[in-house]
Amino acid sequence: MASVKRLGKSRGVARASVTRTITLLTDELQASVPDATQASRPSISVITGKVDKTAFDQVHELKVVGFFVNGAADYKLFEEASITEGHHARFYVVFDRNVAKHMKLDTVGQIALYSPFVKQPVTCPQNPASLQDIRAFIRQHKHVVMTKVDEHNLHDPELVDPSRVTVLAVADQASPLGGYFLRLLHRTLRNVTNTTASAGTVPHFNLLWVDPSVMPTAHTMLKRIGQTGPEPHLVTDQGEWFDMSTLNATGGRGSDEENVHKLLVWFASLTAPGAASVAGGTGESGTWRFSELPASQVGPEGGTVELRCTVLDPAAGDCLWLRDGRNVGASLARLPHLSWAGAGRDGDCSLVVRGLTRGRDDGSWVCQVTGDALHPTLTSPPAVLVISSGSRLFRLPILLRFETLV
Repeated sequence: MASVKRLGKSRGVARASVTRTITLLTDELQASVPDATQASRPSISVITGKVDKTAFDQVHELKVVGFFVNGAADYKLFEEASITEGHHARFYVVFDRNVAKHMKLDTVGQIALYSPFVKQPVTCPQNPASLQDIRAFIRQHKHVVMTKVDEHNLHDPELVDPSRVTVLAVADQASPLGGYFLRLLHRTLRNVTNTTASAGTVPHFNLLWVDPSVMPTAHTMLKRIGQTGPEPHLVTDQGEWFDMSTLNATGGRGSDEENVHKLLVWFASLTAPGAASVAGGTGESGTWRFSELPASQVGPEGGTVELRCTVLDPAAGDCLWLRDGRNVGASLARLPHLSWAGAGRDGDCSLVVRGLTRGRDDGSWVCQVTGDALHPTLTSPPAVLVISSGSRLFRLPILLRFETLV
């Protein structure tokens, strides 16, 4: 269990001064268009025997497998579905009846879906299934997803789903430490899926696994957000870092269960009531609460950015900002490069930063709304402002895609 012991040497990263780390990833991905050459033909693996079945079992992704007569009309619809839905799940087909029995497919035209963290497959209720039936079936059961980011799916605009809690894991799967961490995540997400399924709820996690051996520029991304310690790293799209130093590094009996439990507690905190909302001050009226938070972003040197920050109650206190822990203040007259997007009152504390300059404007920005006798001061999570040289913004997908071209 040497790999476990090495966990103790990992740099402990508690909540870092980033709140929208993966925004640097998502903005570009959501605006991108899938590579047409990759979506022009079906991608279906044929399961012909024991070897193929073993390979099938080793794939920890969303999998769809169907039992068809080769060339039949319903199989052609299955092929068409693999073209449009191939970025959501891996497609497999069985043509032999004996093999189909081992795949628990009893009748021709039957389709089953295997979730990555659920033991038993789910059968499509329609047989034969139309193209719309297959699409709806896949999307209905796409709850907990772990996707390994590579040059093939990087262009998928649905790689990051804004309706889900996105978690970014950066580690080398081939290393003992990275492989161990991947196994921990598999066990954790399987537990999350089983627990919520028995409770009648659905966990909407979207875990992206970035392997630096596949995407070397992941190291560059980590440095830009202040993470220079050894892998692995785990962070959500809201800047919630998992503290690796809390994992049991002894390698003793029960350490795996203890580590899975700690990961479960962390994942549970991401979906607990109010976790997605912003904690605010409450008094007798209980109405002071952020309605919009400042987001981490990248701006070109000399350019302009707006740090959004609004409060639900227009009668809330005064607005002020802090940069790297230092009070910028409420009066901006002495700082001509700063101005209020609104009036700096009536609940709108959004700040405009012009003429972006390194050393002056980059860093961690926090929005505050002063309290009173009934309401405590509201303090936002920090947003990281990165200033790029020239007009080309730093985006993780741009760097990753560059690697695929050289």
